[in-house]
Amino acid sequence: MSLNFREFTEAMTQWIGCETGAQAKEVLRPSMWRRLMLTGREVGGATVFDPEVITEELLEGRDDLYESVAVPVAEMLNSTFGPATGASAPAQAPVGGANENADEAVIEDAARPPSVPEPSYQAGEGEPAGSPGRPVDESAGESVGGPAAPTAAQPAVGAAAEPELDVAFPDYTYERMDLDAADQEGAHIPVSWQRVGGGLRYTWPDPGEGETYRVVVSDTAMPYNPDDFQEVAVTTGTTARDDSPATTAVRFVTVWGYEAGAEAGVLGQPRRVASGVVIHDLADWTVEFDAEARAVVGTWVPPKAPPGASLTVLTARLPQDEPPGPHLRSSSWMSFALPNNGQGFQDAQIVGGVPYTYVAAVEVVVEGQTYTSRPIPRRIVPEITVEAIEDLQAVQVPDADGTGLTLSLTWTQHPLAKTEIYRTREPVSAQASALEVIPLSQLATAGLPEEARLNTRLAAISDSDDPTHKRYQLDLVRWPEGDQWDALYLTPVTQHSDGQATIGKPIVCKRAGKIHNAVLTRRLTWDLVTFTWPGMPPRCRFGSPPPARPSTPLRRRCSMSATTTTGQPAGAC
Repeated sequence: MSLNFREFTEAMTQWIGCETGAQAKEVLRPSMWRRLMLTGREVGGATVFDPEVITEELLEGRDDLYESVAVPVAEMLNSTFGPATGASAPAQAPVGGANENADEAVIEDAARPPSVPEPSYQAGEGEPAGSPGRPVDESAGESVGGPAAPTAAQPAVGAAAEPELDVAFPDYTYERMDLDAADQEGAHIPVSWQRVGGGLRYTWPDPGEGETYRVVVSDTAMPYNPDDFQEVAVTTGTTARDDSPATTAVRFVTVWGYEAGAEAGVLGQPRRVASGVVIHDLADWTVEFDAEARAVVGTWVPPKAPPGASLTVLTARLPQDEPPGPHLRSSSWMSFALPNNGQGFQDAQIVGGVPYTYVAAVEVVVEGQTYTSRPIPRRIVPEITVEAIEDLQAVQVPDADGTGLTLSLTWTQHPLAKTEIYRTREPVSAQASALEVIPLSQLATAGLPEEARLNTRLAAISDSDDPTHKRYQLDLVRWPEGDQWDALYLTPVTQHSDGQATIGKPIVCKRAGKIHNAVLTRRLTWDLVTFTWPGMPPRCRFGSPPPARPSTPLRRRCSMSATTTTGQPAGAC
């Protein structure tokens, strides 16, 4: 007897309200209950639920919800709607980790990308791929796709196994008319399929004649005879699981219905009741950033075409300013094709620090019909180019009261780069400046101590002539007082993400200091003036005004002579 949704809803409502189901309340929302019900499998007039199937189809493969949500709800549903005896097997860990998404800058399990969820498609019902794929109706609970590499058969978890049928198949004599006769210009009855736990799960319509079904597959051609190809299941139901490994990019699926024979255990002649074509996902499809080539590189395992079929790997780069979902749910992603050589591609038309979404799929042409696997997206953020700052400039701005100076600094950089400016009295070590990179821990020994670092987070940002760079302006940088600061060095440093740094082109700023320790010595025919040389000016000028007249500079220049006992250079004129 088919499961009634009203009864299912009552059971879920009662379970969610008790202690065992309370923790699943936030995950299994009422809007998901119909999809949950459709994950069940009819066995002997009852319905059995598999926590592995629930995790894969309803919980988006989240392995962290397997023990806490999938297993408890499967146990409750099996005890309520399952067979009276042998309702379920002991719960085990899911086959193959469902949470295989690495942090990838990029993005990198072949079945599910890190940042963009994989959509599902109805491409597995034998429809040619020339027309846009239809998005899955979540209310119907159908999700159709193909596996990259099915694993060996695994027992169902938390569900009763369907009893094996002890039957004998007669030799096929082509006596009965096929219901699925697309190759004979007749009606086509499609096999629906979905990926579950690394394998394939097939579903087909029930003709209602009490037949025994034999599922026969091939990776080379559409089976025309149930005896000459690979058998994967025999059942009296309308679903079957296929865990056989793939040998080509295509899996041809046929379902043969056998009528009851005159003797028990002996079947009559078969007919083909449904068929379908599965295009497997592109295996080991990854993207990574090549720092040396400054390009995104996409690679995969080249798929193998069946005999007589042609195969193409389709790749595309989606627009950055549009969400990928609408493109992935239709064929519009093909409009953004990116050339490849069948084994990979290289995309150098990128900007560091900006996310990119790449898509790949397998297209196969068999006997004039074109089929396409579901598009698998991969997202990556290429690293930015760490550049030395070469255009640092400083403008001296006198204080309003004339008592001091500030500096206004400007430079350009990539907006995602981290740049620091150091203010020191001495230039940076020439040896460190000559290196392309230097560890951040060695900046202090190179003459750039932590206390000399300016706060560049306060810099104003504006557009520059280069669209990939921004102009930064840091105002109100104080010029410290004191003769020792009459020469000031500003050094830009760009930090790497790996603890390294690149030293840019430093600049030196000089100011005219004040005259100190001036001493006038009178001689008979001349005067001698000595003083401490004020910092770094190239020359100084003195004046001697006549009595009762304003001071006017004399056309006399003073030069720097030997240093004084204090170590300061002295001047005289």
